[in-house]
Parts: sequence; C-alpha cells; structure tokens
Amino acid sequence: MHSPYSTRGLLCGLHNGYGLISVYLALKTIKEETISRKASLLLGCLLFYATAVKYQAQFILPFVMWWYTLVQGRFKMWPALLKAIPLTALFIILIHHTNQYLVTNQGQGSSNSWKYVKIYDLAGMSVRTKTVLMPKVFHKNQVTVANIENAYSFEWEPLITGNNAPFRAPVTDAELKTIQGAWWQAIRAHPTAYMAHRLSIWQKGILFGAPGKAWLDQKLGKDNFISTYLVPLGKLIAYIFILPFQLFFFVLGKHTRTRGAARTLLFMGGMGTMLLLVLLIFSLAAVPRYIYFTNYLFMLSLPFTFLAFPQRTLSRDDTQ
Repeated sequence: MHSPYSTRGLLCGLHNGYGLISVYLALKTIKEETISRKASLLLGCLLFYATAVKYQAQFILPFVMWWYTLVQGRFKMWPALLKAIPLTALFIILIHHTNQYLVTNQGQGSSNSWKYVKIYDLAGMSVRTKTVLMPKVFHKNQVTVANIENAYSFEWEPLITGNNAPFRAPVTDAELKTIQGAWWQAIRAHPTAYMAHRLSIWQKGILFGAPGKAWLDQKLGKDNFISTYLVPLGKLIAYIFILPFQLFFFVLGKHTRTRGAARTLLFMGGMGTMLLLVLLIFSLAAVPRYIYFTNYLFMLSLPFTFLAFPQRTLSRDDTQ
C-alpha cells in the first residue's frame, strides 16, 4: 500500500521525522539513558507519521525500532532485536490499515505508483533485449524498440506522459495484474537485462549523478555558460565520493561498538544503507534526489564520528 504523499512527503517524513528521532536516540545512547513513557509516546507518534507518509520508510523502520528497544533494554543487543521485531510488525500493520482507511476508503484511492516502476523496468529491459516486452494493451500507438529508445532515459515520465510517449499507465485492477504479470515474466526470461537496467540506474543516476543537474537544465537550458561549465562541477559531490566515508564510519562503529557514538554510527549507517538497497529494486528513476535521505543521515552522523574516537587523557607529564 503506497501512501498518498509525493516526494514532499519523503522530505518531510524521512528527513525531519527520522532525522529528529535519530539525533534524539543518539543522545540517549551516548548518555546511556532510558526514555520516559511520555517521550516514548511522542516518539511513537512522530515515527508513525514519518513512516506512513512514504512507502520506503517501512524498510528503515526496523532499525529505529531496534535502536529504541536497545536504549530501553540497557543496550543488550539481541534481546532488543527480539523486542523490535513484533513492534515493527505492529507499526506496519497499523500504518497499512490507516492508509487503507484514509486513502482508499475515504480519499481518492491509492495511486499504485509501483505501476510506473514496472513500466520503467519493462522499457529498460526492452531496450537491452531489442524486444518490445510491454503488453500491447498499454501501447498508445504502434510501438517499436526505436520508439522506446527515444523515450527511455533516467526519468520515467517521457515513457508515459512525455511528447510521443509510447505507453499509457494501467488503470483498472485487471490491467494492474496484467502489467505485474508481464513484469515478472520479463524478469524470468531476461534476468541479465533486468540487472543491467537496474545497475545502470545506480551507476549513472545515483553513484555518479550530479545533484540538481536535471532541474538546472530544465530551468536554464543546456546551451549557456552555467550549464556548460558550472553544472558539471556538481559531480564532485556525487554519491560515489561520499560512499567511502560512509563505509569508514560503519567500520569505525563496528570496531568501537562499546561506545555510544559508535552505536550511533552503526544505526545511522545501517538506515542509509538499507534505503540504498531498497532503491536498487524499487527506485522509480535514476535521479540523485532519491538518496537525499542517505546523504542527510551521513551529515547527521559527522559530529558523532569525532566522538567515536577514543579520547586521550592527558597525564601529568603531558601538561608540563
């Protein structure tokens, strides 16, 4: 069940909600303090909202639950995990029923945005196999591989809503089942094409993607000084250059796990990594904004990185 919210919900829910929760849990972890009932209630409400506004958040929820139960359980790792599993399941069930009532029963209904992921994947596999894998019922006109290649990019909109878009989106429940079946059949028949399509998203759109490039090209055009000389500099802050630091923080946290700051690095790093793994399969397109949450957690973890290093106590000889 997808939530009714757009990417704005991701920014508000994941960034503000999960960011605030992470910092609060980090401070409690460092001080080795438990959380009061009133604070736990407020934390639970914020976590419920932050998870409900975006589908991908439920994959990060287990880390937060485990972190919370770890703080409450006096930092006993495995007992905390056993408590976190049913809590996570309860939250997901409640969120599912809440969205079902507010969106499907009382609202305009679910957008079923996963259908765009399926169309995007089928287009990517079609380009690589030189075969039109999309069922004909979704063709707007006579569709060839060349038509798909012209519309296929690191964004999904040109395939459905752009000028000369080759496909239309499914509308009825029967059409949703049709495209779901076609997607599974294509993956079973062309697994290497599927992996090549998905890995290309990571390579060019996420790992080496320049943040803001598409937006600047749309606003400023492509034939000017800014787009020619300044926008390409955005690749210097592409995710590929942040990844080594994240790996270092994770290793640092693993080898100094007895310290509160190190535990913080492990949980923040785990949350960001989980989102990346989820996007490898569920990402709707190859644009850097989809990993803003991972970068955001990386920035939040920077102060705790310095605290994770052992502090050297000055001796009397050092002060002389």
